[in-house]
Amino acid sequence: MIRRILARERKNNLIGSKGEIGSIDLGVGINDIALTSDSSLAFVTTGTSVLKIVNLQSAALNIKASDTNITAYLNGDAPKVLIQSISAQSSVTYTIESGVLPAGLALTVAGNTTAIISGEPLEIGTFNVTVKGTNAKGEEKLLQIQYIVDNIQPPILGDLKLHNKYLSI
Repeated sequence: MIRRILARERKNNLIGSKGEIGSIDLGVGINDIALTSDSSLAFVTTGTSVLKIVNLQSAALNIKASDTNITAYLNGDAPKVLIQSISAQSSVTYTIESGVLPAGLALTVAGNTTAIISGEPLEIGTFNVTVKGTNAKGEEKLLQIQYIVDNIQPPILGDLKLHNKYLSI
């Protein structure tokens, strides 16, 4: 049935080339999603009985990071930074385009469209890094991340002890 609908709608120019291609009323209320074998198209049925066809390969690449200004401390775990595609993509590879991560941190693959920067910084300083994401079509997006690694972590309030002749905390 989907094949006949697609052929008819392609003929009627409903199916284009970018993003949501079109919507077709199916007359059913199934919520489901199906992908073609190459993950280039998604077929989504909604509670409103409409089939939406989305061309995943044509979505423009867009990436983001969970944080872009990170403060870390020498020989302590740095906050993990999740980098991911926020547009429909079948795969995205990530590389350091410019700059360097502090020694002890690494950019690692965490899935088809995600990567993580994590580790324990081993050097002090300010580190500006540009991460490049590249999708299957060769589109590229850049993301700026800054790490500031300090020598001594400030004490945690629970670790402070205050003593005087009147009060002991």
